[in-house]
Amino acid sequence: MSLDDAVSKPHDRLAKALAEDLTAVNHLIRQRMASEHAPRIPEVTAHLVEAGGKRLRPMLTLATARMCGYTGPYHIHLAATVEFIHTATLLHDDVVDDSAQRRGRPTANLLWDNQSSVLVGDYLFSRSFQLMVETGSLRVLDILANASATIAEGEVLQLTAAQDITTSEDLFQSHPWKNRRTLCSRLRSGRGHCGQRRSNGPGPCSLW
Repeated sequence: MSLDDAVSKPHDRLAKALAEDLTAVNHLIRQRMASEHAPRIPEVTAHLVEAGGKRLRPMLTLATARMCGYTGPYHIHLAATVEFIHTATLLHDDVVDDSAQRRGRPTANLLWDNQSSVLVGDYLFSRSFQLMVETGSLRVLDILANASATIAEGEVLQLTAAQDITTSEDLFQSHPWKNRRTLCSRLRSGRGHCGQRRSNGPGPCSLW
């Protein structure tokens, strides 16, 4: 390891290792966020997607697929899927929270309107499920569909609990809405097509 690698952040080193796959993911995202009939969709999506996020979720998906030895093409689809789901939730969150800024930039609902943010978020959810179906894996579809339902459930829980002064921290700690369960879903989807084991043992895929 070089001195530069030693002092760089783990996120940067992972991005460097996955650079080729990330380029393919970004290309697929731009391709699938297009709309022939509704130009506002790519306008709103690009405002958020191009805002300089870390792409952590796609990277974890790609890294897990590589760790499990997957050599097919669908890890790219799944990495784009989780980024679309994430982007859709951000668009919806900013409407619910009446936010005016995200990643140092005005939010989409501020630049356009709440209706556009909600509907474009819905479009991205639909696109994400199209990408899942293209993998041909019911297991992957099951994992990410459950994760999406968990996210939505958690948002409603947060909305209702915010108006209840008796709400305890334990309520949020006991619900796996945005953290552990959804993070694990990204990792599990990344090895959804693996089907391989190391010759000297079960390997990391057997953890799921």
